[in-house]
Amino acid sequence: MNLAIRDTAFTYMMTRDKRYTAQAYKALTGNEVDADKIEYYSLKDRFEGAPRYNDLAFVVDGWHMMILIEHQSTINPNMCFRMLEYFVYLLDQYIRKNKLNKFGVKEMRLPKAEFYIVYNGDEPLKETS
Repeated sequence: MNLAIRDTAFTYMMTRDKRYTAQAYKALTGNEVDADKIEYYSLKDRFEGAPRYNDLAFVVDGWHMMILIEHQSTINPNMCFRMLEYFVYLLDQYIRKNKLNKFGVKEMRLPKAEFYIVYNGDEPLKETS
């Protein structure tokens, strides 16, 4: 199967109905969330050069946490750095969307980040410490 198709299918499945995202959230965290309290965030064309997209990012209950889930069909040892980079851009989007003032004297209330990688490639993962 084409690796890009796997990634696209994952993103489509998870974002076409917030109930699926709520189920993924419960599976990952053990906590339930009302699907109406999920707000998606996307990078779209934020990166210079080759376009890059995040697979799934959402905020729970307005601010509680920002979850980033990346689907990988190949092993990528740099995925942690990439997710950190995505988070910075997504957090900037969150700040602008919520009209927060990062230069003001009042502390901003920002979502906590949680990163998850869903791997379904053919190459076995090696255990690392």
